[in-house]
Amino acid sequence: MRRVALPTLILLAACSAGGESTAGTGQGNRAPSGGDVSANSVTPDPNGCRTTLNYDGCIEFLPAERMQGVWISGFERSAFAPGEMAIPDPDRSDLDAIWLGFASGGLPDPALRGEMDDLRQTAVVAITFIGRRSREAGDYGHLGGAEHVVIVDRIISARLLGPLRRQ
Repeated sequence: MRRVALPTLILLAACSAGGESTAGTGQGNRAPSGGDVSANSVTPDPNGCRTTLNYDGCIEFLPAERMQGVWISGFERSAFAPGEMAIPDPDRSDLDAIWLGFASGGLPDPALRGEMDDLRQTAVVAITFIGRRSREAGDYGHLGGAEHVVIVDRIISARLLGPLRRQ
């Protein structure tokens, strides 16, 4: 029993680190990956970037620009597909290449979040915003599955397209 309980407790503790929920905010933090071990090493985290899943102030970004595409939001998923304006094929291998996060002033409207939650499945939102892309490729987002992160500073428009599902 003890052999099963300890790994379970460790897993639960890791999942709840930080003490506050960031579900649906689409923010996370991973250091850019590189060829040497030191680039992937755990570094001090004085700003709480890894535990609060907040990239702002932790990595370098390109200058803010207007971006347009679809936001794919679901369980442990917040992806951005630039240039898309319709529900994409869910089997596309590049759909999770860019993690989408939100600055405090760029959070989605609560009414939109309500519509997304009402779907009870992965939602696709057509979105236009002012945001910043990570300067360096790395391991961003949930479990480091995205090559880049984009932070939304201000939403210009956002409209629910529907659920992400096979046609």
